[in-house]
Amino acid sequence: MNYKNKKMFRKRNKKSRSKSKIDYITVTLCIGFMCVVWALATHIIPKYPYLYREYLAQSVPLYETFMPREEDVIRDNMSLSALNLLAGINLTKPSTMISKQIPVFGQFDYVQVVTPPISPPPPIEEPADPEDPVEPQDPTGEKSLHGKNVLIYHTHTTEAFVPTSGTPHTTNFDETIAKVGEELAQALKNKGANVIHNTTHHSIAPYSESYRRSNNTVKEALQGGEFDLIIDLHRDGVGKSSEEGRRVVTTEIDGVKMGKLLFVVGKRHENWRANYQLADNLNRISGELYPSLSRGIVIKELGNYNQNLNEKMTLIEIGGHWNTLDEAINTVGPLAEIINKALGE
Repeated sequence: MNYKNKKMFRKRNKKSRSKSKIDYITVTLCIGFMCVVWALATHIIPKYPYLYREYLAQSVPLYETFMPREEDVIRDNMSLSALNLLAGINLTKPSTMISKQIPVFGQFDYVQVVTPPISPPPPIEEPADPEDPVEPQDPTGEKSLHGKNVLIYHTHTTEAFVPTSGTPHTTNFDETIAKVGEELAQALKNKGANVIHNTTHHSIAPYSESYRRSNNTVKEALQGGEFDLIIDLHRDGVGKSSEEGRRVVTTEIDGVKMGKLLFVVGKRHENWRANYQLADNLNRISGELYPSLSRGIVIKELGNYNQNLNEKMTLIEIGGHWNTLDEAINTVGPLAEIINKALGE
């Protein structure tokens, strides 16, 4: 083989080796990509369906406003961390996925507002003098609700309590959050408030239209006059099992089991801070009167829950679907006292 042929042979071998390296890298990347897809399909999507609704909500402006709120999800931080490291994105922060596709978005910082539940100091117990027993006092100081106008309604009217109804949703309103609303309305009336309890069935099919329907209900009510407080009353949907759910949404006060409170604020409108201040005040008073009753405040970045209609609106969750109806009703008394003090201040 002459020198010229040897040179050509070496060049071909070099090209062949380069092509082999490229093929190796390509195959490696493909295998890595398939591993990511496998992780998404078998671990992430079943556990974190709410993440993909988050992406839809960012693309479709009214998506979250009229879709059901996601349930609380227990997150597998180890799996998420591994995926974040491998793919270079954070599935809980959709902006990181966008910045990977559109580099200019990576130049901006995104700040998430987090409001932790209030954790008030434990009450100081002072032993009573056995020779001079103290009569129990109303913690609110018996402020009057005379002249106060309150509207109670339910966007998800069919939300039920599984131990009582056998199902998380039912049209028998005597077993749903509507019954809890009826009890709350009566408790506030007993304190002198003028209460309208609207039981319009908003959560008929399609369920995702519930907030659109309740939006019309609130607008009609506001045409009849002003309100000092407007409550969209719900029960939460936390936990895949009774044990898991009850641990989150149940408390015991003076030996009585009851559903915990959760205040939800929708941030997707200009005056959301007024709704937040209302929820914050109710949450603060709850902590003062009943330290273990409230789970705090949740701010939803992409929803408004019709709170854009009035600054006196709040969304309150009482317990969850793993509570009994009676446990949810047990919360009515303390909640009425909280409202009594809030409107009396």
